[in-house]
Amino acid sequence: MKNLPSYFANNFIEWGELEGIEITHLKLQKLLYLFFARFYFLSKGTEILFEELPVKWNNGPVFESVYQNFKNHGKEPVVLYRDGDNVARKATSQNNANFRQAFWDVVRWHGNKAPYDLSDLTHGEKTRPYITAWEKAENNCALSLADICEDGRSFFEQV
Repeated sequence: MKNLPSYFANNFIEWGELEGIEITHLKLQKLLYLFFARFYFLSKGTEILFEELPVKWNNGPVFESVYQNFKNHGKEPVVLYRDGDNVARKATSQNNANFRQAFWDVVRWHGNKAPYDLSDLTHGEKTRPYITAWEKAENNCALSLADICEDGRSFFEQV
């Protein structure tokens, strides 16, 4: 089974359902980016969650396949992604401590935030002591892994 970004997205959708937290497409993209960045940081830049890198779009870092799979939801809460076999698969930790820590770091630090607060974090106009990976990238281009790694640290520090 390929590690599709939408399988990882299903983890956040299921978490939101269990916690009574509405997950919209916008919020899903932000949580998934934070997860990708945090995991990469925790692995010290040696492992990525999946091959697809986030791309700089006007609305922040976007995983294009996740956009395609969830765009029909608009601003409504998303539902679990089902693959061609109509199965709602989730990514599993496969006994990976960084996977588990990254997921729980994201939901603890950022899971209750509104989608637009998450947008401010990843690419908003807020004054912050660092420049995000999104800000450094060219439009419609993949974000650099080195910059993503820095986001994986910066977005989880107490300010």
